[in-house]
Amino acid sequence: MKRTFILVLAVAAAVLVAGCGKNPLIGKWTGSATVQMVPVNITLDLAKDGTFFLEQKIEYGVVKMNSTQKGTWIENEGNLDFTVTEVTAAGKKQPMKEPIKQSQAYKIDKDTLTISPGGGLGDVALTRVKE
Repeated sequence: MKRTFILVLAVAAAVLVAGCGKNPLIGKWTGSATVQMVPVNITLDLAKDGTFFLEQKIEYGVVKMNSTQKGTWIENEGNLDFTVTEVTAAGKKQPMKEPIKQSQAYKIDKDTLTISPGGGLGDVALTRVKE
C-alpha cells in the first residue's frame, strides 16, 4: 500500500513537471503590417515577467518614423491583454493620463504568432526571433 501511494505521488509529480513547460508566447517576435497603405515593421518582445516592449518603424519614401510602447501583458482565454503604460514617438515620451488597455485575439502555430488587433486592420503575422 505504501509503495503504491509513493508510485502514485511520483507519477503525479512527473505529470506536473511535464505540464510546466515554457509559455510559447514568451520571446521576441517580428513582422510587418500595412496600415492605411503604409508598411510598418513590428518587433514585439513578450517577457516572462509579464512586461512587453513593442517597436513600430515606418519607412515610406522620405518619411521615417519610430514609435514604442511599454507595459504589461497577460494571456486571457485566447486573447492577449495589454496594458500600455509608456508611449514614445520620434524619440519623445508621450504624455498619458492613464494606461491604455487593449485586448487582441491571437493564434500561435510553432514559430508564428498571429494577432488580430481588430478595427479593420486585419491579422498581423509575427515570426519568432531565434536567439
